[in-house]
Amino acid sequence: MNLKDIVSITGKPGLYKIISQANKGYIVEQINGNGKRIMTKPADRIAGLHDITLYTDSGDALLRDVFKEMDARKEQIPKDLKNGDALKSFFAEVLPNYDRERVYTSDMKKVIKWHEEVSVMPEYSAPDPVEEKEEKE
Repeated sequence: MNLKDIVSITGKPGLYKIISQANKGYIVEQINGNGKRIMTKPADRIAGLHDITLYTDSGDALLRDVFKEMDARKEQIPKDLKNGDALKSFFAEVLPNYDRERVYTSDMKKVIKWHEEVSVMPEYSAPDPVEEKEEKE
């Protein structure tokens, strides 16, 4: 899966795809299909999905690995994101050693929403250049 150009911008809903780099930021497009493009500001905090991790008891887990586990359990993803117990039991299956004190239900909701958004993108099923490089080594 290739999450390289998919980003989250603090304070803005949804996910964005980097279209181009400008002098003082990036030109990004919402990935929900409406094609709206915006210019980020230097003060915007941008996090690439490729680099995001979740806390576990034994370090951090990459979001792409969590997404792979979610793909294997698509039918078990909770539909009601307001049910905290369902979210916690789902995450216990997907990431059994997630840190129960530092991973909040709001984080779980966000990860599920992000997975829903990116899993329909063609880039999502494309091979990840970083993973291919790791396999060769």
